Amino acid sequence: MQPRPFGITHVGIAVVAVFLSVWFAEAPPRLTAVAVLGGVALGTWAGVMAGRRVESRVDRSGGVVLYAEDSMPYVLLWPIAVLALLPFASGAMIRAMTESSDAQLVLRLLICGSTAAWLAHDVAMGRRLRRIAAERGALDVQWFHARSAVGPEGMIGKTGEVTSSCAPDGYVRVDGELWRAETIDGSSLGEGQRVIVRRLNGLVLFVEALERA
Repeated sequence: MQPRPFGITHVGIAVVAVFLSVWFAEAPPRLTAVAVLGGVALGTWAGVMAGRRVESRVDRSGGVVLYAEDSMPYVLLWPIAVLALLPFASGAMIRAMTESSDAQLVLRLLICGSTAAWLAHDVAMGRRLRRIAAERGALDVQWFHARSAVGPEGMIGKTGEVTSSCAPDGYVRVDGELWRAETIDGSSLGEGQRVIVRRLNGLVLFVEALERA
């Protein structure tokens, strides 16, 4: 199993946001550089720390890992990134919030630094996940920025029971719901077999026999 790419879309959007936020800041180059470098340093640190948490989970489970970036600081970066991608709208909002040119400059630099932090976080996190996958071989790391308590991504790591023989595909019941499932290694599982959900593809769960997990 080859490692999946991590957060390519998010990194691409973040690159555009950083360029737009630098242009939007209209600040002296030195101040802009301080905002960008500060954001990069903070984002890189956060990405490395998040990667370490994932690595510790990999070492404990020895299997597939779901990484969900649902911390409040990261969630708050999304609306900031939207503002960076819509500089005219954010400019009007900032002017409406304050009449002080100094305050307007600070807010613009904060947007600039935040988008730089977002980009640095995703790059640092992606690099570490790739290294983890490369070092541990067949490891599928699935990256969701906002893990839902319900829905498919919330199924990973849960256990269920085979209701229709998986050979390698069939159906399993997890949390009272019936899901189409396939075995990761193509093996056959009989009805009543307990399984653990290792990864997903759309609405198809990929499972492994619990006693071998």
